[in-house]
Amino acid sequence: MLSLGRLTGLPILLLGEPGVAKSQAILDFSSSLNWKTFVTQLSIGTRPSAILGTLDIPSLVKEGIQRTISPIAEADAIQIDEVDKGSRDTRNLLLSIMREKALFLGSEGVRHCKYSMFVGSCNTIPQDEENSPFWDRFVLKMIVDRVPINLFGKIWKEETQSINIPHEYGKDPIEDTLFSSFTHLVYKYITDRTLTHLPKVVRGVMGIWEYDTLNALLKVLSFVSPEKSLEIAKKLVPKEFLDAKTLFENAIAARGTDLSKELFEKGLTISNSITDSGLRKSLDMIRQRAGQAI
Repeated sequence: MLSLGRLTGLPILLLGEPGVAKSQAILDFSSSLNWKTFVTQLSIGTRPSAILGTLDIPSLVKEGIQRTISPIAEADAIQIDEVDKGSRDTRNLLLSIMREKALFLGSEGVRHCKYSMFVGSCNTIPQDEENSPFWDRFVLKMIVDRVPINLFGKIWKEETQSINIPHEYGKDPIEDTLFSSFTHLVYKYITDRTLTHLPKVVRGVMGIWEYDTLNALLKVLSFVSPEKSLEIAKKLVPKEFLDAKTLFENAIAARGTDLSKELFEKGLTISNSITDSGLRKSLDMIRQRAGQAI
């Protein structure tokens, strides 16, 4: 998800209970790229100055020049924790940063923000604010779950993990018929703003995960409509396809464990029952990766 946000330049919202390492994931990602990261945690008492920056007192005293020191403008990545806790003024300020990549500093004019990735995180979107323009600005959303208990042994043994961060979109064309069916299915669940960015997001997923159109569309569902992703996916492909795909993906996640082999065998049994050649071709892509994981 973070790679996709970096590639597309679209704001990301990470949702999940405390302690699932939402903030740490952002910091680790930024550190791997040697990025400067602006980090702040909002509360109802957070003032806009915490975002805009502070007055450069030495410049004011020595030169009589009013200048604001704005670390957020120079950051490569912006990380806003507890983004649901901010006041209306603070949110409006963040909106302008997401929308125009700019800080409006009164008499000082407008200062450009150079960030490549903007990420907000919180436990959940308040129910009475789900249709707010603020939340709609976060085109990419992801529910961050706890790490499965069976994977902790692997985590404890491997102190670091390498990540591949592609710098370009997928080169293969999006299949028009599939994409058209997909947009009709998601139309009532996402806003026009998100629909506008859909081709970019799909191409980004195709590049990062090296997916074909169908697998990319299923992945995109979990980013643009996480709460409804399974409901929509069941209308796009048969249940057997989804079951096998989930088992193969879990086998990949459990790489190198006995569980990985068990999940792979279950996925293989289900996938063998699928007769549609197009679906089998898409599923084979995930099956081959799962096979390498065991």
